[in-house]
Amino acid sequence: MILKFINRFWHLLFVLLEVLLLILVMFWLMVTPMVAENIVYVLLPLVFVMLLIIFIVKRIRKIFAKKSEVPSEITVPDDCVVCLPEFNVKLDSICNIVPDTINILFLFKSGQSMSKEFRYWAMDMMENGFQTSGITQLAGEELNMNPFEFKALFDKILCELNWNFTDEEIYSHYVLYIAQKVLDGEMSCDCGLDSLCNIALPYFHEFDWLRDNISLSKEGLWPFCGINRDNYEEWMLLYFQKVIWYNKL
Repeated sequence: MILKFINRFWHLLFVLLEVLLLILVMFWLMVTPMVAENIVYVLLPLVFVMLLIIFIVKRIRKIFAKKSEVPSEITVPDDCVVCLPEFNVKLDSICNIVPDTINILFLFKSGQSMSKEFRYWAMDMMENGFQTSGITQLAGEELNMNPFEFKALFDKILCELNWNFTDEEIYSHYVLYIAQKVLDGEMSCDCGLDSLCNIALPYFHEFDWLRDNISLSKEGLWPFCGINRDNYEEWMLLYFQKVIWYNKL
């Protein structure tokens, strides 16, 4: 309280000094003849007066401005956090060894054909001890591999590894994978939410609902959890944290 009073006192003191200086400059302008020879002596004080008035107005506004309301602490209601249907401990342990595994499974389930992501994943798998004939073949395949041959090869790899994860399990872990990417700063909040909206299962349409509400709230068209343009990224980071806390930890 004392510091606040001292701060205001100094502001008021500076305002008084600036007003006094303004009066002196105005007096100078009144006593200086407006002739061509003195035009510089007139214009410079005029510019100075304008700047001084701006400073005085700003300082007065700062003194008497009411302290803006501090926004309430950002919270994410529990009912907004998706509750994932499946969590597979075996898949989680595999992803801890080769993190991109869940992304690869998601791409395969989404109908993605051969790409560099699959080749790099196969190399990473071999480096971490997952040696099968199918993985070795995948690591050396060309990117223009026939889509049907690629699907047959990847199905072979799944059989070799004895991986029979359901779509729900894969998509659930993919949600956690994207959430962690966002929290690690490897993906923006918007990109992360857009990626989750691409999950082609009715259960996960909740992300579409979330994206629509956040978009409307950002524009001020629909109030949703206190979200606005200034805090929506912070809100989404907290949201992704809760997704991991509630479904994995």
